[in-house]
Amino acid sequence: MRPTASRIFPAALAAFSVATAGCLETAADSTATSPPIQHVLFVDLSDSPSKQAERWCTAASTLLFDRLKAGDSVVAFAVGDRTAEMEPLYDRATRAVSEDEGMDGDVTSYAELQQVKADGAAAVCRALRSPTRAHQTRLLAALQRISSDPARQTRVLFFSDGLEASDLLNLERTKLSDDNLAPLVKSAAAHERWKPAMLRGVDVRFVLDSPRLDDPGRRPLNDRRSLEQFWRLVVESLGGRLTRFDSRIAG
Repeated sequence: MRPTASRIFPAALAAFSVATAGCLETAADSTATSPPIQHVLFVDLSDSPSKQAERWCTAASTLLFDRLKAGDSVVAFAVGDRTAEMEPLYDRATRAVSEDEGMDGDVTSYAELQQVKADGAAAVCRALRSPTRAHQTRLLAALQRISSDPARQTRVLFFSDGLEASDLLNLERTKLSDDNLAPLVKSAAAHERWKPAMLRGVDVRFVLDSPRLDDPGRRPLNDRRSLEQFWRLVVESLGGRLTRFDSRIAG
């Protein structure tokens, strides 16, 4: 005889309210109507974007962790001196519930999902609030860390000012123009050994810094329009889609 949910989780089920049951139904409906997503987050831990920890901490919850559903996965990486080699800040996949599991599966999946949301957001916020800052911003190296997942759609989120600052390319000192844009991207592709169409079907979004108006560093050499053109060419040349490139943390 199959054990019932009430025998396995008596306390948990007793504590479940009508609202919680509604959340479970909503989560189940969402899973049934939309495919699971692989969320990939890159967090800029260099000195370049100053005093953005709390904004990006809020963005991590608003744009990623609050939206997780059963079956999704999330991996977060730091961007800095060793972007390509550092261990993930957080890496976890949640389990989708099959129809055969019934209410027992819903309860377990819901609890697991809430834990992933809390733990993931905490891990990202700890990294953002750390006083240790990287000397380089190796954003281009981050693209190699986006792995394909045949079972999930891939969405990539960058918390950064978009300024690559490495031995390969320093956009804090190199002025972008119509003449050098394509050659710079081509050079980066050769150096990083990007594979053709490696971002096919991948959506990429940047949440930029939002410096104060009186911040002396708020006018970098390259404005946001130029940086967006650069990153759009990078992403689209690899088969991906740059969906947004701004400082907004809503929508």
